[in-house]
Amino acid sequence: MPGMFGLEVLQILREINPRVRVLLASGLIDEEDVIRAQSLGVRGFLYKPYSADELSRKIREILL
Repeated sequence: MPGMFGLEVLQILREINPRVRVLLASGLIDEEDVIRAQSLGVRGFLYKPYSADELSRKIREILL
């Protein structure tokens, strides 16, 4: 969403559907944001750059 950061989008998604499963991908994320994301229910992280195989594995992990 233009003009928004990932954690802001995550909060909105949680308001819409508290059970939504979220995989966060970031090139730069600090420890404080990781902790905040976990408290908001992020199921997994991918650090950029990542491969299609890594993405596929993480998606499977959070959907099971």
